[in-house]
Amino acid sequence: MINLKKLIPILLLPVVSVHAQKIKSMEFNSQKITDILIALGEESGRSIIPDETVEGTASFFFAESDAEEILENFLNSNGLYCEEKKGILYVSKVFCSVKDSLVSLKCSSCSIEKIVEILSGKTGMTILHDRMADEKISIDVRDFTIEQILDILTAKLPDCSVIKKDGWFYLKKETNRETANLNRSIKKNNGLFSINVDSIIIQEAVKLLFSIEGKEYSCLSQANDKIENLYFTDKTFEESLNLILEKAALDYTVKNNIYYIIEQSRKNTQQRFKEIQVVPLKHISVQQAVSLLPPELSSPQVFKGDPDSGNIILTGTNEENKAVIEFIEKIDAEENSILSRKHYLKHTEAKNLLSLLSQETAAKCRLIEDENALLITATPAAVNEIINVINTLDEKKSAVPVTLRYLKSEELLKKLPPSIRKDTVCDSLFPNLIFFKGSKENLEMFKKELELIDRPVPQLKYKLLVVQYTDGTARSSGTSLSFSKNGSKNSFSYEGELSNIMSLSFNIISAFGFQAAANLNEKIASNTASIFTDTVLTALSGEEVRFQNTDTYRYIEYEYGTTAGGSTTSGITQQITSGLIVNLKGWTSGDDMITMNINATVSKQNSDSSAKTAIPSTSERVVNTQVRTPSGKPVVISGLIKEDETLQETRTPVLGRIPLINRFFTHKNMTKEKTEIVIYIIPHLIKDGNEKIPDCREIYKMTMEKA
Repeated sequence: MINLKKLIPILLLPVVSVHAQKIKSMEFNSQKITDILIALGEESGRSIIPDETVEGTASFFFAESDAEEILENFLNSNGLYCEEKKGILYVSKVFCSVKDSLVSLKCSSCSIEKIVEILSGKTGMTILHDRMADEKISIDVRDFTIEQILDILTAKLPDCSVIKKDGWFYLKKETNRETANLNRSIKKNNGLFSINVDSIIIQEAVKLLFSIEGKEYSCLSQANDKIENLYFTDKTFEESLNLILEKAALDYTVKNNIYYIIEQSRKNTQQRFKEIQVVPLKHISVQQAVSLLPPELSSPQVFKGDPDSGNIILTGTNEENKAVIEFIEKIDAEENSILSRKHYLKHTEAKNLLSLLSQETAAKCRLIEDENALLITATPAAVNEIINVINTLDEKKSAVPVTLRYLKSEELLKKLPPSIRKDTVCDSLFPNLIFFKGSKENLEMFKKELELIDRPVPQLKYKLLVVQYTDGTARSSGTSLSFSKNGSKNSFSYEGELSNIMSLSFNIISAFGFQAAANLNEKIASNTASIFTDTVLTALSGEEVRFQNTDTYRYIEYEYGTTAGGSTTSGITQQITSGLIVNLKGWTSGDDMITMNINATVSKQNSDSSAKTAIPSTSERVVNTQVRTPSGKPVVISGLIKEDETLQETRTPVLGRIPLINRFFTHKNMTKEKTEIVIYIIPHLIKDGNEKIPDCREIYKMTMEKA
């Protein structure tokens, strides 16, 4: 029994007993059906014998089950039938039973010859037959006579007839009719063959072809397949023979004027007909011939090259060698010869020029660095073409100075325009000057692209106003504002007090209007608002600008210690910085939109130290944000709120300082004060160094329209 455990990926458990045949699981992936049956028999402890009709592969998986159930499911799923005789299971693809001289027959896709043999064995009837085509059929009949079944089987073979004798049958091929049809289908006219065949046995076609040509042949193949659809005209004998044989994967060779028909896979048979031929090359090298030979002709078993002698050695049949020789004769021409030529360069380094050539051209050139030359190996025509290309590139080029207006030369060299190579641009000792080496066309293209990128970086101007608002103190409102129109269209007047904001560089009126300006002026007058910062900052687009208005306090922190000589005192200087810090980083897009990263910090030193030597604490309010706004539109950042408590203590002179009774002569007042820092920013894009200043009349007109 063949052990397939190493061949088939299955998971098996040992059989406990012959009668309780339990298998945990089995799995087969694209395995031969006969191998699967053997494995099932081995695991179930049963003898299983498949006949010659069982063929093909299958995939099968099942979970834990009885061996009998597994075998039954496998047979049913693959169209197989099982019969037990003396404890042995016989498996076949054909089911045949005989009862009262009537036969029931069932099978799926089985050859006619095998069905006839099984039918003869089951019925005990002698059935002779000629060689039949390898035709497969499916049949399912019940209670038919043998003669009826034979008629059904041969119905698909029009050249076969059933002859009934005394106690036996003969299935005979009608060769005369077939030969007559072939004679009409294969014709020879003026030494050329024409074939028009729908279906024919390969052996008969070969026999008739050689019979018409009058040549001798020997068929060393047992193939008797039926070939179909042969239609061609005016072909030579060898061409016709090849067209017929390739239908059945056959080949031929000629020895002593006898044609031997062989199978393409039978190497031992082919070896007897191989011949050795030496083909000398006249104009091309062996390496070139090997590279040009197509894959179907360059088989290592047939084709070998000898670079030392310049010969091609062929070890194949006459037909194989003939095809290679014909191809070599066509390519071994003088115009295809290979030569090597050294070409010196005058103005360009060979290494740099080699990088400018295409990949195909560079493969034919070899660098000679010591001589600043290239060794070109190709056909004469290709060598001349490559030299012309090299001479075009190896021209003496004068450097043209190009002055940069805004870019630095090192910045341009890092990011050159896509149409310019690095080797055509050289740096100079001056930051705004470069040299260009190239054609006039490339120079003009470079200048046009330079106009697009050699531009100044846009500048941004930030108008910054920081106001602290206080809530909790008394305030009085005494400011008034009114508007009135005069008869003149372009004249205006207003009444009001805005003295507290008129000195600011930040134009509150143009940014937020008269009403907001009046409110801020009133709060400044009532001490509920104070100006922290009023400034203008300028920076390049993409660069960061920093504004810092802080106070720095330095303290000495004492450290006390004891040593053998007594106590020691040392001090460390500490510093505290508090105030306002604003960092701005903005960049502008093409539509005058400005995007800003804003980082603002407001810190304050507290006076809550409990000891004279302790460093005071600080409080901080920080905001980080990113905003986008059109040029000239304000941005307001608020929410930096802090609540402070202030304790005021009033004492009666003399009595307020007497211990024990001083609390009766002391008055304490706790007040809470909420402060909020608001940051106003107006970014402006500076164009050509000029900024349009808003007209006061336009401001008044817009304000009146809103009112």
